[in-house]
Amino acid sequence: MNTDGWSATKNAMKYLYPTIVIIQCFLHAYIKIRDRALKKMQEVFKEIGEKVWDCYKATNKRSFSQRIRRVKQWAIKRVPDSIMKEKLLDLCSKRNLWIKYYDFPIAHRTSNALDRLMKFMNRHKFAHQVIIVLLRQLI
Repeated sequence: MNTDGWSATKNAMKYLYPTIVIIQCFLHAYIKIRDRALKKMQEVFKEIGEKVWDCYKATNKRSFSQRIRRVKQWAIKRVPDSIMKEKLLDLCSKRNLWIKYYDFPIAHRTSNALDRLMKFMNRHKFAHQVIIVLLRQLI
């Protein structure tokens, strides 16, 4: 099962399905880095993004591990100290969460397909809340 990494979700799935293998969403780790990219660090972020997605494109465990190690070494030397750097190093330290995918190659590596559906549901829910508030104001 692929999940965004939220501990409540992981714990619930482990409780319901004790033998489940949880593959943490790589996209959510990237989003954490992206959301901390400051305007003055956009050029560095572009390079980070390329390196992170290059890791994602690795075809086997060995290649993935090597790419993650190289990104970590590069980040330590070249990325200015910032929360963005911390999140990048955090991604690198979670190699064991990402590497599980290679044992289950038909599994999803990102949860974006589910996220798209959830965004639609959130918009629908919000729209209904707005309608209810407006109706209450009219009554």
